[in-house]
Amino acid sequence: MLRGVVVAVVALSAAAWLLRWFEPGVVQPPIPAEPRAPVGPPRSGAESAPVGPRPPARSPGAAHGVAAPPALRRVSLEGEVVSDSGAPVTMAWITSTDGGRTRTDEHGRFRLSRLSRPGEAAGLTQLLVTASGREPTLVEARWGARGYRVTSAPAGLLSVEVVDAATGRPVEAYRAQLVTASEAALRPDPVVLEADDELGRLEARAEVGSPALLRVVASEAVHAPSALHRVTLDRTRSTTVRVLLPRWIERTVTVSDGQGRPVAGAQVELLTAPPGLTVDAATPVASSWRDHADSRASLLANGVTDSRGCAIVRAPSHGPVTLRVVHPESGSAVLRVSARDLAADASVALQLQR
Repeated sequence: MLRGVVVAVVALSAAAWLLRWFEPGVVQPPIPAEPRAPVGPPRSGAESAPVGPRPPARSPGAAHGVAAPPALRRVSLEGEVVSDSGAPVTMAWITSTDGGRTRTDEHGRFRLSRLSRPGEAAGLTQLLVTASGREPTLVEARWGARGYRVTSAPAGLLSVEVVDAATGRPVEAYRAQLVTASEAALRPDPVVLEADDELGRLEARAEVGSPALLRVVASEAVHAPSALHRVTLDRTRSTTVRVLLPRWIERTVTVSDGQGRPVAGAQVELLTAPPGLTVDAATPVASSWRDHADSRASLLANGVTDSRGCAIVRAPSHGPVTLRVVHPESGSAVLRVSARDLAADASVALQLQR
């Protein structure tokens, strides 16, 4: 029995020892992680700043005390284009001096717009109104206004008859070039009318302002361009212009200075001009001349004098022409002559004047 008691005591001691070994501990909640500094090289001489909300971004101008530029606003200009009877003119082009361009809708209405600075005064502009079969119209307008009513009148009627100046026979194929002769700030592109008629005739509405300048250029290279004709167009009846088309011939021009010595290297220009045009002899270069499309003179031919002071140029066989000679050192000269003065076996002598 004593042996049984000893065994029980030993068993109880072992059980108590095992219970102490496997006794559960207290469960602790996880400790929150401390905020970490952003990854990157540390700033020298300063501790890392704590993470927080970022300050609002500042404009580059505010950093230097400069005010931001004001926002642009859009201003517009509205109106309508009508005929003499008050009917809307559709698909008419509206062009402003500011560079804006638009077309009228099915009701004849238009709207132009451009950008403007706040507080900027509404400026004046000019509108050029062009439409098929109608005379161009130039009107003044103001940005920001509306309700403009532009009346577009029918273009003038034109009838052209072209014949060969040497033979008197009709010239069948040619182009009639038209441009307004007014001094308007805006003008449409030159109107070109194509003709192909065995009688040399052409009838059309000239979509340019009146008075206008007319020049004819034949399809065949044997003919020179015609002289410029000033025509007054009528909306109710046709204005007929008979054009004599000259042929090209070669002419010799001799250039000398005030002492009669030949001048080499002088620029010789042969021009045609409308009646009443005064040619400015002080103009330094031919490129400063405006051609027929800009209501001024047309350069027909040019050449440079040789060591004898002679230049051979192509000239028209008919009509008045203007000879103009320019030399950078010796001076310039201008002479208005007719085709008869430019005889084939003779030369025209011009003395340069400083």
